[in-house]
Amino acid sequence: MAKKYLVRDAKQLAHDFYTRFDEGFIFRRVDTLAFIVDQYDAFKKFAGKKGGAIETSDKKYLEGLRAEIHFAEIHQAECLFALMIAPFQSLPHWLYLTTYTTGEIREAMKAFLDCDISKLTGSRVKTPEEFVDRAVYMGFKTVEPAKAERWNMNLENIVWVLRMICQKFLAADEYNAYKHGLRVMTGETGFMIYPENRPDLANTLAHSEDSLTYLEIKRADGDTRQVFQTVKHFSWVESYNLILIMRLLLETIKATRLAKLDKKPGTELHTFLDLDRERLLDGSGGTRWSISA
Repeated sequence: MAKKYLVRDAKQLAHDFYTRFDEGFIFRRVDTLAFIVDQYDAFKKFAGKKGGAIETSDKKYLEGLRAEIHFAEIHQAECLFALMIAPFQSLPHWLYLTTYTTGEIREAMKAFLDCDISKLTGSRVKTPEEFVDRAVYMGFKTVEPAKAERWNMNLENIVWVLRMICQKFLAADEYNAYKHGLRVMTGETGFMIYPENRPDLANTLAHSEDSLTYLEIKRADGDTRQVFQTVKHFSWVESYNLILIMRLLLETIKATRLAKLDKKPGTELHTFLDLDRERLLDGSGGTRWSISA
């Protein structure tokens, strides 16, 4: 049976939410972490003066910070997509964002990747570009002539980024292990193959300074479960760049939805016409393998 909610004023609830919604909440944390990673010696000196002793090795300290940036990407991806599909739900936006399940977001992302936009939006729009136009821009368009002529390219670039974000989120099995605290290990790893007893002939298939090691449990037969030790490489630079783009999308979503609620004729919009797809793909992360534990 569907749950029923008593809401005194749905429009006021929406206005309260979008007025106070902090689009940079996750990004500011990530920006701070990235700064410490980049300027670690200066931070260490500052922390020492303030009495903030660093009790672990510098290498392990930095590994942990870079891992936090990676996990923040997954967190931000869920928040962004939930906000994008909120207008297509029956509940007021803030209430939907309070009650949705992660499973719903996963199914929505799968529908987006399958281009099943009718399923995603209750048949209100049918193409990924229309979905972005409605979910991000609320029908507003840029008034700059040069950008207006390339509006479709802007929507296509956002669709491309969203596909990348969704693919990474759906493949992020490590996030559940991360939420359980000490069940994820960080560190440098590599995967090599070589003939028996001949490590001198090793061929490195994958290597990264940043990786995550955790356990996965999969069904074997009946009640039997197979335990695997999984290692996954990641790129904190790629994560940072994606979080920055998501922050710009969130700023635009907030601005357009407030403008719609206040019935303003227009608002400033972020566009993504100059998106460098090759630069965004850092290329140093994503390798994943599992071995029986």
